[in-house]
Amino acid sequence: RRKIGMYVNAGISPDDLARKAAMLGYWLGGRRGCALISWECTGVGGIFTRKIRSLAYPWLDRHVPDGKTRRKQTKTLGWANSTQALIVLMGELNGDMAGDKFIEVDADTLREMGRYVYYETGGIGPAALEHESADAVATHGDRVIATGLLNRVMKRVGRVQPRQAAPPFGSMAWRIKQFEEDEEDETE
Repeated sequence: RRKIGMYVNAGISPDDLARKAAMLGYWLGGRRGCALISWECTGVGGIFTRKIRSLAYPWLDRHVPDGKTRRKQTKTLGWANSTQALIVLMGELNGDMAGDKFIEVDADTLREMGRYVYYETGGIGPAALEHESADAVATHGDRVIATGLLNRVMKRVGRVQPRQAAPPFGSMAWRIKQFEEDEEDETE
């Protein structure tokens, strides 16, 4: 697995980013017609969540709790950041990069990764922020977290299927679906 591109813009609003992510997802499409979109849903990620849902994008990542024996998805959209979730995410990324299962090609992201340390308090993040407030730490590390999420969804993408949207009422697809359902009812 290899990262093929990256978009970095500290000045973009979460709404605009959601629009761009949806457009790119459809453009990348592939056999499913759209790419799986994953994001951090905490903080301003909530704005992204509301916008991407309003766009009715069909294939959105759902939170999978860490530490569960059956890693079943929840109804929560996106990845919920917490100290434990970040440790698991970074551990998976580190292990996959060490085993050449994920290849990072961006020099800035690699530099940022090289500055990550385990904090004495039990967390993980950039070394320069170890003694900063939780708010200061929360605003840094976006490239590394995004790369960890990319690695995570790339491992799962073969197992996750996009949600099938219901055809619009009265459309040809809706009529075919109604016909097929009527035939099923008649055979029962």
